[in-house]
Amino acid sequence: MISAYPEFHENQINRSIEFVQEQNAEALLKKAGAAMKLYIAAGLFAAFLLISLILVLVKIERNLRLVRIDSEESGLLSVNSASTAQPST
Repeated sequence: MISAYPEFHENQINRSIEFVQEQNAEALLKKAGAAMKLYIAAGLFAAFLLISLILVLVKIERNLRLVRIDSEESGLLSVNSASTAQPST
């Protein structure tokens, strides 16, 4: 009977140690999963910002191209109207 108590006590200590190790392993896996999700979210956010910047720059370039075309057309029209006005002499 006396030898049964130390075995029971050692068994409980071993079970407690295993439980703590399992809990630490689960916590480590959860932290790793959270870090991976954070990196994925950061990557997607960076991609969103990059695409948004590209779209804004394309829109600016299109608007500037339209302004250039309009100014060239108005310049050509003024040159054409001036040249047609002079032959009446």
